[in-house]
Amino acid sequence: MTRIALTGAGTSLGVESTDREQGYRVTTATGAMTETDADAHHHSYREDLPRLAETGTTAEILNLPSTTRS
Repeated sequence: MTRIALTGAGTSLGVESTDREQGYRVTTATGAMTETDADAHHHSYREDLPRLAETGTTAEILNLPSTTRS
């Protein structure tokens, strides 16, 4: 396995820290993350996560060809 898709609660802490500690190609599902602080959430997925990983909506990730999802 070389690629993972990240989702989760705590966008600015949980998702970002997991993304930083990975050894995989990471795609973050922007519509499948949440945060109790809306400003922190928006900053994470607009500014930080695109520098750390590819981003896409859940639908975009699920519609990737199966060869890129393996």
